[in-house]
Amino acid sequence: MFPVYEEKKKNLHIHLRTLAHASPYLHNSIEFIYITEGTLELGMGQELYHMEEGDFAVIFPDVIHHYQVFSPGENKAVYLWAKPVLIGKFADIIQNSCPEDPVIKKEQVHPDIVNAVRCLRANRKEKDDNLAVEQAYVQIPGFESQRTFNRVFRERYRMTPREYRTLYKEKYLREEQT
Repeated sequence: MFPVYEEKKKNLHIHLRTLAHASPYLHNSIEFIYITEGTLELGMGQELYHMEEGDFAVIFPDVIHHYQVFSPGENKAVYLWAKPVLIGKFADIIQNSCPEDPVIKKEQVHPDIVNAVRCLRANRKEKDDNLAVEQAYVQIPGFESQRTFNRVFRERYRMTPREYRTLYKEKYLREEQT
């Protein structure tokens, strides 16, 4: 089977997806995968890497890879694709530093990555379920209180959840009117 080349048009893509089998492909971006529920088998070259909830993987541009899902139930992940142009002069250094094992196990994932994923999921919940951002912490494991959620959200987005919600509504209303 021949791999498919996927040209990413935007500099940055972020998706929260249900995991599914994916045939071998490659693309022009660095891909980051964070498993939020279930498991995933990440194939690169002749190797298959097992990923569980909380694991994080980095796949470099132009590396052929595929996914397989064998576990039953919900299997979900956050996918982020970033073009190397976003890291400027460090692109060559990073490309030459491609690790042998692309998976970082849950215990070794930096807390900033975990908090960023939680914020993305909170943002997604508000968008999909009309859930107030300030109340999202209750439904997302890892936030012990609304205060903790607000602090992490402010650090990540440089604004309070209320300011974010207002900005989002204003932008959404402007886009609908045009």
